[in-house]
Amino acid sequence: MSTAPSDTLTPARQPQPDHPPTSTGPITRLSPAQARLADYLARGLTIEQVAAETRLSPRTVTKHAAALRIKFRCPARCSMAVLIHALITTGQSTPPPPSRPAPHLSTQQLHLLRALTKHTATRDIAQAAGIEPADVRTHIDNLIVDADADDPAHLVVLAHGWGLLGSQPSSGNI
Repeated sequence: MSTAPSDTLTPARQPQPDHPPTSTGPITRLSPAQARLADYLARGLTIEQVAAETRLSPRTVTKHAAALRIKFRCPARCSMAVLIHALITTGQSTPPPPSRPAPHLSTQQLHLLRALTKHTATRDIAQAAGIEPADVRTHIDNLIVDADADDPAHLVVLAHGWGLLGSQPSSGNI
């Protein structure tokens, strides 16, 4: 178990309201290729894993991911965690059912998790989570360890499956 951050937030660094950079859904329907990519991403696969599974080049998969970002009005450099959250919350993809129960996360860790779904820049994550920018990487790493996730994108997939991000836990297969 990692050294988890304290549950308490200092008054000067209370979480700020989030203003998500994404829209509530795509402007146009997803192409079949984009829908397949969305499903792979919602399963927690990386660009490289999707490329290997589909026998496409990573560059082709990256181009499809860029098209998804445009359709969801995500900034061009938004994190995969932000994109995956947009795909799941708009119903374009469904996370897989959780294979294990949700870990106990502190209030601060839940704020950080929500910030990861809406922001990419360290300073924005810090402000939304109510932590210092210099501490963001450490807090994210601890959260990933506590949730037994591979990376922030996988963390978001797991959190959706557990119902920690306002979605109901998955009960079916994709």
